[in-house]
Amino acid sequence: MAKKDYMNRAAFFTVVYPAAEPYLPEFLRSLEQQTCPEFDLIIGNDGLRSLDVSGYRLNIRVVDLEGTPASIRDAGLRFLQEQGYEQVIFGDCDDYFSLNRVAISLRLLQMHDVVVNDLDLMDEHGQPMESGYLSHRLAEGDEIAADFIRDKNIFGLSNTAVRMSSILRHPIPANVVAADWFIFATLLEGGAKGIFSSAARTYYRQHGANTAGLGGQSPQMGIHAVLVKSLHYAAMAASGWDCYLGSATEFKVLYHRLCTDDNFKVKYLDFLKTTIRHFPLWWENALLPEENI
Repeated sequence: MAKKDYMNRAAFFTVVYPAAEPYLPEFLRSLEQQTCPEFDLIIGNDGLRSLDVSGYRLNIRVVDLEGTPASIRDAGLRFLQEQGYEQVIFGDCDDYFSLNRVAISLRLLQMHDVVVNDLDLMDEHGQPMESGYLSHRLAEGDEIAADFIRDKNIFGLSNTAVRMSSILRHPIPANVVAADWFIFATLLEGGAKGIFSSAARTYYRQHGANTAGLGGQSPQMGIHAVLVKSLHYAAMAASGWDCYLGSATEFKVLYHRLCTDDNFKVKYLDFLKTTIRHFPLWWENALLPEENI
């Protein structure tokens, strides 16, 4: 595919899908009002037939994508690289953003490979639930290296921005649940450095269609997170990162036991009730059990 004659070197990338349609106007308005307008909005359309973005003052390109959530993101990354974008800002279409998010992201990408910004948790209707969620665990300007996200994740596809030159093109396995975790884990394992900023915010909506939420996570969600971790660690190990081999085996065994041993499952759920910490990060509430449970 030939490179585009693009207006901007930066792209804002999102994927739209039918369940998120009610949230699109707020998403688009928050981009339309950004203090820095120097970006192209690239929309990967996953089955939304009624998509109409003609009324917004944005430079928009819609690309039809299909497949699993992971394969769609993989195709989106490939498209962005082929088009020659130098910086990419990611945002979920059911979220919205502080009006300085593009400006802060592009400024910090001049000095860093990856930017991860803070999250304000919002309910389904956009009402505030928790302000500055990640700031409970991180400070402005903290550098994030690979070891920080080996057992948890802070890098979502709604609160990150990257230099495209730093991305290692390990294809995202179609069966992984946490495509964002895989993308940024491979990037950081390859030597890229991330920086945290609380100066910009993603207003992160909590609703039933979310693959993963934050705050108030239950032990039952911990069992789902065991599966997510099992698939993530297996994918990382298969991509050549040997430091994940042990975790891949341990979490595969744990998930199998949870699916086949009801007595163990009850004990594991009780164990999680005593270990869930305040302000848990994505997938942090899935732990290997103590030997005596």
